[in-house]
Amino acid sequence: MKKIGIISDTHAYWDEKYLTYFEPCDEIWHAGDIGSLEVAQKLAAFRPLRAVHGNIDGGDVRRMYPEILRWRCEEIEVLMKHIGGYPGKYDASIRGRSTPIHRSCLSVDTRISSRCNTIRHSVCCTSTQGLQDSLVGNRREH
Repeated sequence: MKKIGIISDTHAYWDEKYLTYFEPCDEIWHAGDIGSLEVAQKLAAFRPLRAVHGNIDGGDVRRMYPEILRWRCEEIEVLMKHIGGYPGKYDASIRGRSTPIHRSCLSVDTRISSRCNTIRHSVCCTSTQGLQDSLVGNRREH
């Protein structure tokens, strides 16, 4: 089972602690507002990186990373967007992209961020059983 590290809102800030937090992870998922290609490149050099751009990202990051990313992780379908909404109030850009999105959303508290606060994101999956058990990145150390 893969261990997934989730991060967002780095806003071009790099902290060497990211490498410590993500050491046990097989992959890193960045849920937007990366801020610079340098941050993305450092994460990608450490572990395989999947990322979406956020509302603060410039053209260079937007050209490298899409607004919405959809893929399968093991047997789980994942959809990631920086500001995707929450069950019952999804952003129009993702409504209807998962089957069925309203029954399959796993909300993740991302605690590793440049501002060291809790940022709520939704990772939408067709099944959450394996994903819930494999998520890493809910650490409280800052």
